[in-house]
Amino acid sequence: MKLFKQLAAVTSFAACVGIVAPSISHAAEPNHTLYPGTNNKNVAELQHTLKDNGYFKNSDVTGYYGTITENAVKAFQKDHHISVDGIAGPNTYKALDSNNESNNLGKDLLVNGSRGQHVSLLQDKLQRLGYYKGNVDGIFGTLTETAVKAFQSANGLSVDGMVGPNTRAALLNGHAAAPQPKASTPAPKTVSSNTNTEAAEAAENTKKAVDNTKAEAEKPAQPVKPAEPAKPAQSAAPAKQQNENQNKAVEQNNNQAASVNTDNNQSETAKADSDSNKTQVNNNDNAQTENVKAEANQDSNASADNNNAGSDSSNASSGTTVNVEATAYSLSGTTANGTQLNSGSKVIAVDPSVIPLGSKVYVPGYGTAIAADTGGAIKGNRIDVYIPNDSQAKNFGRKNIQVKVIK
Repeated sequence: MKLFKQLAAVTSFAACVGIVAPSISHAAEPNHTLYPGTNNKNVAELQHTLKDNGYFKNSDVTGYYGTITENAVKAFQKDHHISVDGIAGPNTYKALDSNNESNNLGKDLLVNGSRGQHVSLLQDKLQRLGYYKGNVDGIFGTLTETAVKAFQSANGLSVDGMVGPNTRAALLNGHAAAPQPKASTPAPKTVSSNTNTEAAEAAENTKKAVDNTKAEAEKPAQPVKPAEPAKPAQSAAPAKQQNENQNKAVEQNNNQAASVNTDNNQSETAKADSDSNKTQVNNNDNAQTENVKAEANQDSNASADNNNAGSDSSNASSGTTVNVEATAYSLSGTTANGTQLNSGSKVIAVDPSVIPLGSKVYVPGYGTAIAADTGGAIKGNRIDVYIPNDSQAKNFGRKNIQVKVIK
C-alpha cells in the first residue's frame, strides 16, 4: 500500500510538470499560416527575418501583413523555388530558417568595395571576435580587409582579404581563434563613432604620405668628395686656405642635398595636389552626369505622362469616375494577374470589387495604368500606384484623387 501511494505521488508530480512546462517551438515557425491582412507579433517576426535576408525593404517593422510584406514573401519564394502565392506557410518558414542558419553572411564573395547588409554582419562578427576596430557601416574598405586578413592568418586560412566559402565557414563554426597580440606593434587607434570609416582610412593614407616625405628629407647628405691633393707648384699654400676650401666644398654638397630634398618634397606635394584635383574633377563629373541622367529621366517621364494623358483624354471623358485614396509602392516581382513588373510598367493595385482586374484606369499625374495587382491593405476605394523608384514612391505620399475607369 505504501509503495502504491509513492507511485501515485510520482505520477501526479510528473503530470503537473507536463502541464506547466512550456512546449518548445522555433521562434520563426508559428503554429498557423500568415496571410495578407494579418496584424500581430508573428507578422513582425516574419518582417524582421525577411529584412535580415534583404527582402523586406520598408524602413519600419509594422506587424501588419500588407502589400510590401506580401511582395517580399513572393520575392523570397521565387528565389527559393517555392510556390509563389505571397502566403507565409510551412515551406516558406522552412526555407527562411535554412537560409538564416547557413547563409547569414550571404552566398556572394565579399571583397574590398562590397557594400550592404552582409558586409555589416561580417564587420559585426569580426568586431566581436576582436579583429575589426572600425564602425559597422556596411562598407568593405581597407579596415575591413585588414581585419579579414588578420582573421585568416590566425585561423590557418589562405590570406587574401576576401570572404569566400572557407573564410565564411570559419567565421560561422563557433571555433574561430582570437587575434594574437603583437608586442612590437602599437595598439590600433580607435576610430571615433562620429568619424566615417572611409574618412579614417583616407587620413591614414595622408599620414603615410607625410611620413614618406619626412623619410626622404632625413636621408643623409651625399658623402663629400675628398679634396684633390695640392699640385706641387701650390704646395706652399697656407693650411688656413686649404681648410677654407674644404669647408666651402662641404657647404656646397650640403646645399645640393638640401636642394634635392626640397625638390622631393615639392614633387610629393604636387603629386598629392594633382591626385586631389583629379579626384575632385572626377567627383564633379560624376555628379554632373548623375544630374543630367536624373533630369533626362524626369523629362522622359513627364513627356510620357503628357503623351498618355493626351492619348487617353477622349477615352477618359467617357469613363467612369471613381474617388479613391492613392498610395504608391516600388517593389518588383509578379502581380496578381501574372504581369512582370519592370521600370516601364504602368500598374496599379486595386480592390477587384470596386475596379475589376484588367481594367484600364486613367490616374491624374501618372497616366493610364492597368489594374493588374491586389493587396491585403487595398480594400474599397483605395489604389496602390507602382513607381519603380523607391524615393519617388515614398514622395508620392497618400492623396485623395479622382480616377477614370476607361474599360
